[in-house]
Amino acid sequence: MEEVTNEDRRREIRTLVERIEAHPERDMKEERERLRVLRKIVEGDQDAG
Repeated sequence: MEEVTNEDRRREIRTLVERIEAHPERDMKEERERLRVLRKIVEGDQDAG
């Protein structure tokens, strides 16, 4: 199993933001929650580093 890096998380954040912006008419509740979680993880790692 490969380790998930912050770069992987940032890439997923970009993908989620693009998807949400491309379809603002959709609910995307799960995507928005995932985005919040990823941002907290990345911010937490930056504070520790």
